[in-house]
Amino acid sequence: MATRMLHAQDRRTERLAPVLAGALTGIGGYVVLAALMVGLGTLLTDVLLPGSLQHWDLGVIHFLIRGRPGLNSWSVVGSYFAEFATVLVVFPLMLAFCLFKGWRRLAVYLAVSICLEGLVYATTTYFVTRQRPPVHRLEDLIAADSFPSGHVAASVVMWVGFAVLVWTATSNRAARAAAVSFAAVAPVVVALSRMYRGMHYPTDATAGYFMGWGCVLVGYLVVRTAGTVAEHRRNGEMVT
Repeated sequence: MATRMLHAQDRRTERLAPVLAGALTGIGGYVVLAALMVGLGTLLTDVLLPGSLQHWDLGVIHFLIRGRPGLNSWSVVGSYFAEFATVLVVFPLMLAFCLFKGWRRLAVYLAVSICLEGLVYATTTYFVTRQRPPVHRLEDLIAADSFPSGHVAASVVMWVGFAVLVWTATSNRAARAAAVSFAAVAPVVVALSRMYRGMHYPTDATAGYFMGWGCVLVGYLVVRTAGTVAEHRRNGEMVT
């Protein structure tokens, strides 16, 4: 009985080690990304603005809103490529598909990357205050949450994840090319839509873009780290 209990304890420890390694990687990634975004936002709002950068930022917004109201409907469509409601629908479907296929690592990557995006965005907007562009805005959101663009960050995380899922699910070149192309184009469409609607400056959209890729990278590192630890433990058992 005691021997069986020890074996069960060993198995639990073996399973815990990769999970713990992945969790620590995710926590570290969050701390690094949040610190970088808060630091960048503070630098932007306290040092670089106002000035020529602010003039350029606002000039781009004024150029884009010349398309009103003709492109208003299209900007809604573009925003919905990364709207909160879209994320709530697309990500659970992708996660469910991964779990159905038994792709646990891909499911973990998707879950970590999108949760991380939300946490880093919430942390950054808590510490960094930047007013949205001084133009008529087409949405009623918190005016002081201009930096960074959460929509752009979410679009990177969501559609890169979708492209990875399609790449894993099929070897069809056309399907893969379409998914990768959409993942590349969607954040640009979202950024232009959010700026057109007066919700963000170009610098906000750019920061959101790189924040999204940071979340993608951390999600990958979490899965890679957990997998490496699990493999090392299996190899160690085979040697002994």
